Amino acid sequence: MAIPFKRLALLMVSLAVVASLAMSLRSSVLTADADKAVKAHAAEGTKSPPVREAFEDFDRARAYNNDAEILLLATTDAIAAKNLGLARRLAYEAARREPENFEAWVLLYSIERVDHPARAAVARRRALRLNPRAERLFRRR
Repeated sequence: MAIPFKRLALLMVSLAVVASLAMSLRSSVLTADADKAVKAHAAEGTKSPPVREAFEDFDRARAYNNDAEILLLATTDAIAAKNLGLARRLAYEAARREPENFEAWVLLYSIERVDHPARAAVARRRALRLNPRAERLFRRR
């Protein structure tokens, strides 16, 4: 009786691993497709159908893998598509989810630098606390 139970347990673990890998793969495909679409149509802005659909794909990808890296990629794509409101929302969500994520704070700094200098200063301080050697990223050119 112990042998069938062990096989059943092994089967259940194997199914869980396969399901996890399938979800990760689906998320990766959606993210890559969304990024490619935004890069191809960024000049059209986020109101164009291909870009709007790409950001919907980013949302679907996050349903499979709610990783901050997807948020950060979507943030850079929103910046490229000149939608700073969306970029700001995504970057804040990434920083809230992973407060130790240096890239999230650097993106927030670059988004907030012009319109919200006080918020940019907070993001800069947080980024420098995480990586003190990154001072050169914040020098004005």
